[in-house]
Amino acid sequence: MIYSAAFLILLACGFGLPLPEDVVLFTLGYLSFRGDVDLLTSMAVGFGGVLLGDATIFLIGRVFGERIVTIPLFRRILTERRVETVRQAFHRNGSIYLFFARFTPGLRAVTFWTAGMLRVPFRSFVLYDGVAAILSVPALTYLAYAAGEAFHDKISGVRDVMGLIAVAAFLVLVLVTVARRKRTLSSIDDMNTESTDNE
Repeated sequence: MIYSAAFLILLACGFGLPLPEDVVLFTLGYLSFRGDVDLLTSMAVGFGGVLLGDATIFLIGRVFGERIVTIPLFRRILTERRVETVRQAFHRNGSIYLFFARFTPGLRAVTFWTAGMLRVPFRSFVLYDGVAAILSVPALTYLAYAAGEAFHDKISGVRDVMGLIAVAAFLVLVLVTVARRKRTLSSIDDMNTESTDNE
């Protein structure tokens, strides 16, 4: 259950879920310290969730290209300014920019989508992003594992940290959905008002 929740949350983070991947990896490390999960398995699950999420965004960019921006969910992430920033970075640095993008949360999803759209070879994507992930994911997980006692003192009253993270992520999604619905309804009302005025 913990592994599945962590994997799915990491996958969602790749799509722009407003929850840092580091929080999930730290949590897996802490739970490994407590003995609730296995450390090596946690590292593998973290690496798999991170890389699969990145690869999915890359393939979406490869298949759909700029058409994906017409979808509201992606339009908020793939802003014109971010895309242009990533285009320039690719122009200056080439495919190796994928390595550094893994450590740049604000541009990570945009970078992988743009790489797919620009037809960067998939093997290059897997190489650079994979190397970055295999360095960062185990390191962050082990850091929390090594500092487990300090974490335990801070959250001694918490029995299920991953459950709290999942609840927090769910609440964020609900708030985002409600906000989107309000904006949509407001837009419809504005359109109706304009239509009435024109009549």
